[in-house]
Amino acid sequence: MVLIQQVFQTLLGIFVLESDETSLAQVFADHPGRVQDLAQKVAGLTISTLGMSKGTHLLRLLGPKFANWLYWWGIPSVQFVWACFVMDAWEYALHRAFHESRWLYNNFHSHHHRLYVPYAFGALYNHPFEGFLLDSAGAAISAAASFMTIRQTIVFFTFSIMKTVCDHGGYAFPPWLDPLHLIFPNTAEYHDVHHQMQGLRYNYSQPFFIHFDVLFGTRMSAEKFAKMKKVNQKFKKSFKDANGSSEEKVVSNEKSLPESIRRRGKENGNDASPDDIVLAQGKNGDPTVTLNGETYRAKAGIAT
Repeated sequence: MVLIQQVFQTLLGIFVLESDETSLAQVFADHPGRVQDLAQKVAGLTISTLGMSKGTHLLRLLGPKFANWLYWWGIPSVQFVWACFVMDAWEYALHRAFHESRWLYNNFHSHHHRLYVPYAFGALYNHPFEGFLLDSAGAAISAAASFMTIRQTIVFFTFSIMKTVCDHGGYAFPPWLDPLHLIFPNTAEYHDVHHQMQGLRYNYSQPFFIHFDVLFGTRMSAEKFAKMKKVNQKFKKSFKDANGSSEEKVVSNEKSLPESIRRRGKENGNDASPDDIVLAQGKNGDPTVTLNGETYRAKAGIAT
């Protein structure tokens, strides 16, 4: 399936993306002339905003090299960040849809979740349709929405694939070995929660940031997830020892959640503690199974 995706991406590049004429026109464009035009626009905007005296003073401080930096680095950096935001929005919406829809999950996304223990090569182990829709089309739309050139698009495609591979690598490297973790909070440890059976409904964000998980209440930190599983195991073991039974029901018991948990949205910013969640579920519930939006947000939290 990984090889099929590569074929699709190659065909996309040959027949859909810009032609050779467009690439050559971008590479051999009149860049010095464009820098000069940009400098004039920056000067006009600065003077109209700050006035002649302050505007002229600021332009002198910035120097003539500012327009050159803005053209080659400033604007492309903004384009890159915006492309990351568009990519994250596209991935979150479709990724969550592939989980919320049983038909989409069973027929397409379940292929990827055969990886209970993610590894680097499995990052692009998807159903070809899903891979094309999420990865290939998502990157192409992000590049188009940010008005990237061919060279910028190549860098963005390469970086997004590299980031996805790192997130599925299965290793939480220290920042000095993987500095990307200092910039992007969506790490291998964060995404590993999503690949565990109990974490399928959390941490949909991919591949750069996690703000959509925070915004829509689907974020679950690795630390909280591990604590919740540990408390649940201890609770079930104590129940088994007390009752002499090995029977464990994993049916969610959302209706039995006490009012203290239901008030979390107002008191603690939708953040229930692992102990409260497990104890509220009782012997008939699994704390990682959630059937309604209110407790879904309370369990995930926004401060974890």
